[in-house]
Amino acid sequence: MWRACGATLRARPATIGGCVIAVPAALRGIVRAMWDRELADGLARLARTPCERVRTVAVEVAAEPRRWDLDLLTRLAMGELPVEERAAFFAACDRHREGGPLSGMAHLPTTAALRKVLFPMLAARFGDKPVALGRAEFLMIAARAPVPMRLWMDTASRGQGLRWSVQVVRLPEQRMRYAVSDASLLGITMGMGGWDRMRADRLEEHAALLVERVAETVAALSGVDWDAADR
Repeated sequence: MWRACGATLRARPATIGGCVIAVPAALRGIVRAMWDRELADGLARLARTPCERVRTVAVEVAAEPRRWDLDLLTRLAMGELPVEERAAFFAACDRHREGGPLSGMAHLPTTAALRKVLFPMLAARFGDKPVALGRAEFLMIAARAPVPMRLWMDTASRGQGLRWSVQVVRLPEQRMRYAVSDASLLGITMGMGGWDRMRADRLEEHAALLVERVAETVAALSGVDWDAADR
C-alpha cells in the first residue's frame, strides 16, 4: 500500500451545508500517488475492478498511454480539465461498455451472500462490523484516529450491485464533512463510487479487492489536515 503523505489545506474548500466537497490543495499529492501506482502496474487493478466505469477508463487510458500520462490524469482527478475535454474522455470510455444496463445481473450475489463473505473481511481489517441502517444500507467505523471516518455501503439496487464511500465525520456530532471512494479520488466517478458488480463466482476475490480499495481510501484521507478545512 502506498503511504499517504501529510497534507495541509491552503485554501478554504468548497462546502455544501458545512460538508466539504472539494479539497484539491490537500489531495493533489495523494491523487498523483494513486494514479502513479495504477500506471505502474499497467492499470491491471483497475481492469479487474468490478465497477464497469472503472474498467472502461482503464481500457481507454491503456489505448492512449502517451496522451493520458500522470500529469494529465492528475488534472482529470482534480477537476482541472476543460469541461469539453473531460466530456470527450468519458464519451470515449463509454464506447468500451460491455452489454446493456442489466448486463451481468444474473451473476450478482445476493445481499446475504455478499454479507457472509465481505463483512468478516471488513471486520478483520478495520476491527469493526458493519451495521444495518435499513434493508440495504450499512455503516461501519473505518477509522477513529487521527481522522474519524466511517464506511457507508448501499446494496439497494439488485440490478446494480454495491456502491460505497468513506465518510470523514466531524466529532462529536458525527456530521459528515466529506465522502469519497477510490474511484472518485481518481476522478473516475463523482462522490461515492460507481456500482461494483461483484460476481457470485468470484466473490472472495472481488470482496478482498474491495477491502483493499477501502483501506487505501482511508489511508489517503488520513493524510489530510481536516481541522484546517474550517479556517
